[in-house]
This record gives sequence, C-alpha cells and structure tokens, in this order.
Amino acid sequence: DFVAAYRKRLLSSDEAERLAAAKAWTTWECSTSELFPDEEHIAQGDDPRFALAFARIENHYFFNKGFFEYDDQLLRNVDIIR
Repeated sequence: DFVAAYRKRLLSSDEAERLAAAKAWTTWECSTSELFPDEEHIAQGDDPRFALAFARIENHYFFNKGFFEYDDQLLRNVDIIR
C-alpha cells in the first residue's frame, strides 16, 4: 500500500525522511499530472515547504479515499454535478 507507506513517511518525526518523501511524491505528481510535463511545475517539488504541504494534503485525500462514501460515488451522482 504505497499511499499508507508514504503517509507514514510524510508524518515521520524524522525531518529528513519527511522531506525526502515529500519531494519524491511532489516530483512524481507534478511530472504525471499533465499531458505535457511542465518543468516549472515539476520544479515546485524542489521547495521543501511547498513539497511537504502539497504531498501531505494530497496523500491525506488519497488515504481517506477522497472522503467518498463509496467507490463510484462521483459516477452515481453525475447528474447532480451537471
């Protein structure tokens, strides 16, 4: 379970471990979240404060399954969104 493994590292009492995990998470996410990678966006992972905040927030949502009540909640309720 990669999300739980990263959660453990992002919440570690060891600052070096937290920052290394945050940089890895943020660099990966910024590299894969766009069709055409944006080097400026990817470089945001080099800022430790940004990387830690970004990774912790995103990991928190993934760990809690987006706070959905069930897996296909978004699809079941698409008519509400439209």
